Amino acid sequence: MYKAKTSSNITNVFSFSKYQSQILNLMGFVILSLMSISSHALAPNPGAVCSTGASQSSLTNADYTNLVSAVNTDNYVNIAGNASGSIPLQIKMNTTESSSNTILGNFGVIEAQGVRAINVRRTFPNTTAFTDIRLDFRNSITMQPIYLTNVALSAFDIDYANSSGNSFDDFIQITGVNEAGATIAGAFQPITNSNIVFSQNLQGLLTRTTNDPNCPAKNLGTQCQGSVQFSEPVKSVNVRYSNTGYVVSI
Repeated sequence: MYKAKTSSNITNVFSFSKYQSQILNLMGFVILSLMSISSHALAPNPGAVCSTGASQSSLTNADYTNLVSAVNTDNYVNIAGNASGSIPLQIKMNTTESSSNTILGNFGVIEAQGVRAINVRRTFPNTTAFTDIRLDFRNSITMQPIYLTNVALSAFDIDYANSSGNSFDDFIQITGVNEAGATIAGAFQPITNSNIVFSQNLQGLLTRTTNDPNCPAKNLGTQCQGSVQFSEPVKSVNVRYSNTGYVVSI
C-alpha cells in the first residue's frame, strides 16, 4: 500500500459563485504553488504544509484540461503535478446530480489570473438540489487506492443571496474518505480578510453575514475564499455544491 508519507499535499482550489437567479456557477480547481500572486487573490491554503522528507505538489494547468476531458468516463488521468514522479498519482473525476431536473451547464476549463480553473454551471430546480464532484486517487504503479496526507483545498466565490430573486445562499461541503473507509470533513483553515466561515452545525463553508457583498464572478479573491485541510490521509475527496436551505425574504 502506498502510504502518505511520500505523497503529501496535492493542493486544489474550488471556486463557486452565482451567475443569475437560481444558478450556481463556477466550480474550479486551481493550482496554488509555483506561481506569483498578488496579495489580494489566491492566498496559499494555510494547511498546505508537508513534513520534512515528504513530497509535495499540486495540479498543473494541463492536469485540469485532462481531468475535464475524462470527467464521468470512469477513466483515471495521470497527474503531471506529481513532484517529479515521486507521487505516482492518478485521479478520476465524476459528478453526481441530486435531481434529474437540474439543468446541466458548462463544464470546462477557464483561465483566471494566469491559472486554470474548471467552470461548472448548474441551474438548480430548488434549494435542496446539489452537485457532487468526486475525485478518486489511485497509485499509477499498483492501480490501488493511494492515501494522500495533508490534502488542502480552497473554495472561492461563495456568495450570500441579497434578494428574494436570487435566493441561493452558496454552501460548500468538502469531505474525504480515510483509510478506515469513514467519511471525514476537512478542518477549516482561516484566510486573512476572508468573509467565509465554517458552520459546525452544517459542516460546511458559507458566507458570514448578509452584510458581506456578493463575490465578483471568477475573481478568486481572498475576500470569498474558504479553505480546509484533511488531518488524516484520504483516498478520495468529494465537493458538494449546494444551498444553506435559507431563502432570503426582504
